[in-house]
Amino acid sequence: MNFLECVKMAFSSIRANKMRSLLTMLGIIIGISAVITITTIGNSLHKIVDDAFGQFSTNIYDVGLSRKNYDTDEIAPYSREDFLTYKTQYDIAEKYPGYFELCDSEGFANGTVRNEDDEISVSITGVQSGYLEFMDIDIISGRGITYRDDIERKYTAVVTESFAEDYGKGDSILGKPVTISIDESEEIEVYVVGICKDNSKDVLSEGTHKSYKVFIPYLTVFDYYGVDIDNLYTTWMTFLWNKEYGKDVTFARLQSYFDKIYENNEYWTMKVYDWYSDDVDDINNVLKMVTLAFAVIAAISLLVGGIGVMNIMLVSITERTSEIGIRKALGAQNSAIRVQFVTEAIVLSLLGGIIGILLGLGSSYLIGAVGKIVLDRMSKGTSSIVITIAPSIAAIIISVLCSMAIGLIFGYYPANRAAKMNPIDALRYD
Repeated sequence: MNFLECVKMAFSSIRANKMRSLLTMLGIIIGISAVITITTIGNSLHKIVDDAFGQFSTNIYDVGLSRKNYDTDEIAPYSREDFLTYKTQYDIAEKYPGYFELCDSEGFANGTVRNEDDEISVSITGVQSGYLEFMDIDIISGRGITYRDDIERKYTAVVTESFAEDYGKGDSILGKPVTISIDESEEIEVYVVGICKDNSKDVLSEGTHKSYKVFIPYLTVFDYYGVDIDNLYTTWMTFLWNKEYGKDVTFARLQSYFDKIYENNEYWTMKVYDWYSDDVDDINNVLKMVTLAFAVIAAISLLVGGIGVMNIMLVSITERTSEIGIRKALGAQNSAIRVQFVTEAIVLSLLGGIIGILLGLGSSYLIGAVGKIVLDRMSKGTSSIVITIAPSIAAIIISVLCSMAIGLIFGYYPANRAAKMNPIDALRYD
């Protein structure tokens, strides 16, 4: 008897005892569906976290003044010499060109811009070259504020799409000057080098009044007010690191730079923090551990399902003792009998596994749909979180293999018992 005939006989046996076969598969169906549901939800939460954090720049280092020794209760004295100036950021950017972007901002002033028809209110903010990327603000035309714009204190500007439309009245304002009145006596003229997308951070609306943001170089603000950054001290800095160079390399270079500056300082140093990447990694690690734990608990039910398969196969063999005796009397070898019943157990378990996978996927998508409805109602449609159901292909493949393994392992004993039957005793069995 070949394998195909064994499979046909297995299906014939299942059809002949539909209810009993379904009840036998129930343990496997529940176990597999639970594993698929849990792993799919865990995988989906993992993707939701990545997508949520992916809306913002996660390649960020914060650098802050920190004590060298926390093992003592002694109060660490500090003085101005322990602080760094704003110029330090630019020194680092020049020492490691391409490795870091600066992403600080400084409010400048509120002003007004007049075109042919009306007066438009604007809020001017000084930004460093990496600020727009840091805030996930996309340039849709032209370019952003560059490092050269910043260090040369240029009066370039990036404006929002809405400002460009309202001010230009259909004409492009890219590359054109815009005069902004700071107050009744002062005006500044900026040249529009880029237009960025609108979002809630860029356009502030209050009733019928709108105030648009205009971004200009960071140091231009300090230059306008006559502030020398060499004498402007800080204990905190933010850097956007270049992903092309990798986290380990950029982190090590930044930390070593500050370690060298503070190597002779008895109490203080500047410590580099990678809050964003660490937070994402921590959340994902917790999700993986929780998913794995629940999946293992759910998989225990597969043991119950396997015992059910063994039990039903023993019953089936008892009912078919005469059949086994006839086959042996006609010359069937022990191996042929063994393969027949092992195949039947595998087919039974595999069917239960497939049904379990389909139920698991269906319940996962149902939970996702309910989650979307609840999230929309709670946030009133304003949530930026996108619920995406991401089934685990690995879990599905493992589930199929586990189903087959259950049939093989728990079906072998009954099959082996059938194979070892004495044909004469089997023929006499009533």
